[in-house]
Amino acid sequence: MPFDRKEKTGLLTGLRPLIEALRSGRQIDKVLIQTGLKGDLYQDAMQVIKEHDLVVQYVPIEKLDRLTRSNHQGIIALISPVDFYDLGEILEKLESSSTVESFLMLDGITDVRNFGAICRSAECFGVKNIIIPDQGGARVSEDSMKTSAGALVHLKLCKVHNLVDAIYLLQQYGYETIACTEKAADALATLQTPTKWCLVMGSEEKGISTQIIKRVNHLVQIPMTGRTESLNVSVAAGIAVYSLTNK
Repeated sequence: MPFDRKEKTGLLTGLRPLIEALRSGRQIDKVLIQTGLKGDLYQDAMQVIKEHDLVVQYVPIEKLDRLTRSNHQGIIALISPVDFYDLGEILEKLESSSTVESFLMLDGITDVRNFGAICRSAECFGVKNIIIPDQGGARVSEDSMKTSAGALVHLKLCKVHNLVDAIYLLQQYGYETIACTEKAADALATLQTPTKWCLVMGSEEKGISTQIIKRVNHLVQIPMTGRTESLNVSVAAGIAVYSLTNK
């Protein structure tokens, strides 16, 4: 059986099952490969992995053994519970149909619970498109699905290689990009919400990257009057999305 149903859902083990899954269009989030793995079937699998431009992580066999007791053959794929979309294709379809939809970009959000909660707020307030990096972000997993209260199935998740390039693409299609950051001088409430916009939220530890800060159209902050220095990022995202969608 290609899926390891005895221990954890969302795992696909073995070289041949991975090849067959990719060729059938199955959504793979990440591939874990045993360091030093060799062989003809491994080369075939790598060819298909490269064709699908998947994120690959090389790990010791002990890590694979901890994930499953089945014969993994040195390779485990993490199955995404949702589909991913191409950002360019979404923008092109919106442009051709004269439909306006908002976007939310997440920079460095690694905690799956925060990720799920942010997606829940976004869906509740009508933001349909979430942009995340293909590396360095929270994995779209069953945990994030639960935290989002199922909202993830109603959203279009776009994985991109480079968030700065994604901002540039959005701007080409007339979207104004808005970074919510403590470094901003202007309050979010003072911003006149653009017709087409993408909100950028960063992690609590590192915030939004300098490259993105330099590229966005607007920098705004959520003013606070209490003694606590910062908001949880999922709470801040909920406030920001609500503010932008209700002006």
